[in-house]
Amino acid sequence: MKQKKLTPRKIMNILTGFFFALYSAYNVFIIIRDFSALPSEGLLISAVVALIFALFAAYVWTAGVKKKNALFRMIRRTVFILALFAIFVLKARMIDRVIQYINSFMFETVFFDGEKFDFSMLPGVLFGASYFFTLAAMLLLIIYFLFIRKRILLFPRASVVLPVIAMLLFIGSLILDMILCLGYGISLEANMKRTLVIRPVFYLGLIGMCAYCL
Repeated sequence: MKQKKLTPRKIMNILTGFFFALYSAYNVFIIIRDFSALPSEGLLISAVVALIFALFAAYVWTAGVKKKNALFRMIRRTVFILALFAIFVLKARMIDRVIQYINSFMFETVFFDGEKFDFSMLPGVLFGASYFFTLAAMLLLIIYFLFIRKRILLFPRASVVLPVIAMLLFIGSLILDMILCLGYGISLEANMKRTLVIRPVFYLGLIGMCAYCL
């Protein structure tokens, strides 16, 4: 019996799905661990995020499954796009809070007073850049899966450029988050340990998705 070889693409899909599944499990952990402390909205959002990333993992892991059923392929693609759009909406709903956080640094410091650069404002700038990089990258992936992926022959350049730009934006966000965490001691999750572990997991899954597109 001929054994299936593990190609670089299959390995990448396995790892990408693993990161998505791990982030899904992390949100389930939050629900269980902080059930009594979280408000109803927080519990609902964590449950939705856990479901979305579980769907992401399922989408990537079923990439190599040979299915002649057109209905299966259509459902698989539709569910994934809806999940991707849902995580974009959840991310976008925080824009007011992000702007308020950036403004807290803007109002308290002077970025450049004519003589010297004020580095105390940098955390707000880095946080804002990381947030909008991620938001822009997710939007590019939505555009890619909605309009480009099924028409790659019509848009050969866009089919490469969009995932590459999205990947670079996600990488940029990860680097900025690590600078905030390690350089400024800012926890983007519940604590520093969770930030150092789960932020890379979150971004590595999305970076792997961009590579999957290529």
